[in-house]
Amino acid sequence: MDKNKVLYLTSAFETKSDSLPTANDSIDSIYIEGYASTQDTDRVGDVIPPKVWAAGMANYLKNPIILAYHDHDDPVGRMIEHRIDNNGLWIKARISA
Repeated sequence: MDKNKVLYLTSAFETKSDSLPTANDSIDSIYIEGYASTQDTDRVGDVIPPKVWAAGMANYLKNPIILAYHDHDDPVGRMIEHRIDNNGLWIKARISA
């Protein structure tokens, strides 16, 4: 698997100034939050309704790792919060630096 991919993100990002490190802080982790899945049609034509996430989260929560490029050999962090709403699956994750 080529791990030197360029990702083109079409989402707007917002930084929260109260969570940014200062010059005196050590950076051990980066926190990200947003929708990991929505009801929008994906690039292969699949749609995942929120009720599917509600049914499947119990198993994932046993080990809520975040993978780079969906590669099981490349975990990069952990999900620390989540919610399922009408838009889909929202998560907050700690990405190890």
